Amino acid sequence: MEIELKYELASNKDYLHLLKYLKEKGEYKGEKLQKNYYFDTPSLFFSSNGILFRLREEKDKNIFTIKLAKRRMPGLNVSEEKEVLLSSELASILKIDPTSISKVLDNKNLIEFFEKFKKDIKLIGTLNNKRIVFLLNDFNIEVDKISIGKSKIYYEVEIETPEIEKARLLIETIFNETKISWRLSNLVKSQRLFNYLKEIRKKES
Repeated sequence: MEIELKYELASNKDYLHLLKYLKEKGEYKGEKLQKNYYFDTPSLFFSSNGILFRLREEKDKNIFTIKLAKRRMPGLNVSEEKEVLLSSELASILKIDPTSISKVLDNKNLIEFFEKFKKDIKLIGTLNNKRIVFLLNDFNIEVDKISIGKSKIYYEVEIETPEIEKARLLIETIFNETKISWRLSNLVKSQRLFNYLKEIRKKES
């Protein structure tokens, strides 16, 4: 089960301020450049039913993720998650033929559900994410810079942990001490992408 605290930072200035603080107070654990591909039907049938299909390219790895949402509220996401490491060949096939997702499913109920609607599944869109990770007080704090299209940029902070209240106290204390502008994040990354695509279609119609 994945339990995530999620925050949105107001600006690039707040993002840089937080990075500066964490570099001074925490332990730098690394940086990742991620390209995320999201699959769904044109009507977003799967995501509207709490099912996410994502392929993530990260360095020389291709990670396919299936998430089943269990609980979602501002600042907190709880989901059942399965990750599968794919070969470059299979990852390339998925982008061309998303119905191939059935090859990596092992949940009987999900397979049956997928088979009913797989003819309509498509690669809906992509987003890029720069993730920088710091260790502080035994928590991995992930600071994300999300790029969608040519102009949309979002700044997020994520902490994956079952110790929600302890992590919440830590990060919100940091925000308040550093005068960083923040709010609880209402959207997961896929929703940001889908909303952006809806805006584009609306402008084009």
